[in-house]
Amino acid sequence: MAGLAERRGDRLYNAAVYLGPEGVRAVYRKVYLFDREQESFDPGDEPFRVHRLGQARLGILVCFDWMFPEAARSLALQGADILVHPANLVLPHGPSAMLTRALENGVFTATANRVGLERVTVTRARHPLHGQQLEVLRAGKEYISVRHLDGGPMAIPRAWTDADGVTFGVAAERPPAIFDVDAFRALVELLEALQRRI
Repeated sequence: MAGLAERRGDRLYNAAVYLGPEGVRAVYRKVYLFDREQESFDPGDEPFRVHRLGQARLGILVCFDWMFPEAARSLALQGADILVHPANLVLPHGPSAMLTRALENGVFTATANRVGLERVTVTRARHPLHGQQLEVLRAGKEYISVRHLDGGPMAIPRAWTDADGVTFGVAAERPPAIFDVDAFRALVELLEALQRRI
């Protein structure tokens, strides 16, 4: 996975490319542009899609897409196990918001944010940028097995069953008939068309 600026005709997109041994497997163009980014880039022009990654299903978000719960939800409804998220997060709550997206959708998130030290112009302070590193070992129906790159393996349940046999978890609690993915896509297309007019 790599972030890049993609030129297509007379349009320029903030994009992510998913590469495999055979070459480009998918390109996702960022839908939700942040602040002055709108002066340089066009918003993405295709719906969110899920792609295969071995046994897992992968959804792609770019940076500010984290701010909009429907982006992650649409990928989860399509069966994503992992949301990958190349980013340059400038808002302090961005990394923790991706944890929220993971919890509310029952998926893993992997954010590749900038690293190192950065000079903050308002205070002239320097602060570290950091995150956690995980490797997915296996994605199954009931568990996703992962390990910290600096620790041992662990299994994270997609749902929990209590002593009385009652199952909890976002996948178990969500009534799928309420969510109409096709209607959601139509809404996203309408919003994108309106955004292009502004």
